[in-house]
Amino acid sequence: MHDNLIILAGGASSRMKKEAIVENLTKEEIAQANERSKGLIGVGPNGRPLMDYLLLNAKRAGYKNIYIIIGEQEIYLRLFMVIKTRIMIFMV
Repeated sequence: MHDNLIILAGGASSRMKKEAIVENLTKEEIAQANERSKGLIGVGPNGRPLMDYLLLNAKRAGYKNIYIIIGEQEIYLRLFMVIKTRIMIFMV
């Protein structure tokens, strides 16, 4: 196994922002999908950000170096990562 993990999180989330008829999503979940980056959308019973689960599982899997590649518009994801972790973040 490698020590390095690269997470590509620089997309525009355009497919998640499309209008759709969904009966099993709350208004809050729809609002998050339209306003946030995919990595910051709350999931699960506690509404933790998706990126939180990804990083937790990466740590459990033994990755030592985690690199997150983001777009320059991803200011909220960058702030979340700086506050939550000491992970290297690269803008593309």
